[in-house]
Order: sequence, then structure tokens, then C-alpha cells
Amino acid sequence: MGEPMGCGAGDVDPVKQGSVVGSKEQDICGIHRLNKRHYCHICELVVCRQCHSIDDVSKDHQVLYSNEFCQSIRRNLEEGSWKLRSRLENNISVLDGVLDELNEVTAVCTADIRNHFAYISSELKTSELEWLKEVDDLNKITTEKISAARGNLCNIDIPEDNEYY
Repeated sequence: MGEPMGCGAGDVDPVKQGSVVGSKEQDICGIHRLNKRHYCHICELVVCRQCHSIDDVSKDHQVLYSNEFCQSIRRNLEEGSWKLRSRLENNISVLDGVLDELNEVTAVCTADIRNHFAYISSELKTSELEWLKEVDDLNKITTEKISAARGNLCNIDIPEDNEYY
């Protein structure tokens, strides 16, 4: 025996059997006009009992009642969803750890920036005070020199004959 034949009478197209998606005829076999309640794993089709019972076909194909198939799919989906949930929870836990580390680093960096800002502000204030003191000292010296120069000018004897002019 070679390749197994498709479920039903040979390789019947499921659309021609009435498997139009979304139609009520989807549950009725287009050949035998019976309810399709069997699922073939080989053909990946839902078929009626008549299509399923064809001698050569049923020997080579793995057929379940569609209810059993749905329950099998549901179990697989539930098992897969638990595995996925476990992986997601693990990933969330890892990401929470990374977020905690980032928050710690951010707090340390913020504290360092504040400390550096306070230091720079203090140094600028100290430099400003030193500069203002230097300006004030220069102003005092200049004022004293100007006052002395005025005093010297007042003590100069200017001859009456204005010979210097």
C-alpha cells in the first residue's frame, strides 16, 4: 500500500464537501450529508462517520471524534499556556531585577550629581568672594593713590607769571 488516501472518497476538497468557513454547512459532509464529527490527523480534516469508515482509509489514518480532538487541543493549549505563563513570569522577574538595579544606579548618579553641583557652587562662591575682595582692595589702593595725587597737586607752587603755560 502506498500513500494513504485522503479521508472520504479519495482526495475530496473540503470546500467541495461543504466546509465553507463561516457557513452552517461547515458541519455537514457535502458527500454524505451527515454531521462531520471526526477529525483525521493525517488529512487535518473534520469528516463524517461514512468518510471515516471507508476500509482502506481508516486503517492508515488516525481519526478521533471531533470532541476528543477539541479536548486534546484544549489540553495542549492549556499546557502550552502554563509553560508560556511560567516563562513570562520568569522574564518579568528578571526585568524587575534589572529595573531595581537601574533605580539603584539612578539614585547613586543623582546623588553624585547633587554632590558635584554643591561642590562646584561652593567653589564658585569662594572664587567670587575672593575676586570681590581683590576688586575692593584694588579700589581702596586706587582711591588712596588718587587722594595722594590730589594732595600733591594742591601743594605745588604755581608761579604767578604762568611761565609754564
